[in-house]
Amino acid sequence: MSLNRRPSNQSPFILPALIGVCMGIISSIPVAAYTASLIGDTYEGRATAYCLLLGWCVLGGILLFFKTYRSTSQTITLPKIGLWCISVWFWPFLLLPGLLRKK
Repeated sequence: MSLNRRPSNQSPFILPALIGVCMGIISSIPVAAYTASLIGDTYEGRATAYCLLLGWCVLGGILLFFKTYRSTSQTITLPKIGLWCISVWFWPFLLLPGLLRKK
């Protein structure tokens, strides 16, 4: 039995996962804005691209949070925050192996 495991009757500590998701989404705002400025020629095009890109990151952050909050450790480090920042963009690749394994 691992020393890092909580008893089954204790609720998971969600703060590290929540901080990771929030930092990932906050860091994706300027990236989405810059990418949208390269995609759209008009204001409507840039605004649509920005909303779609930011929605993609928010959806990824929410899905990854619910997938990982039980197994996230209580320590928050800079590499883990960087991993969350990358994960909110590439979340389908992270969830796909779990979906394929269930089938």
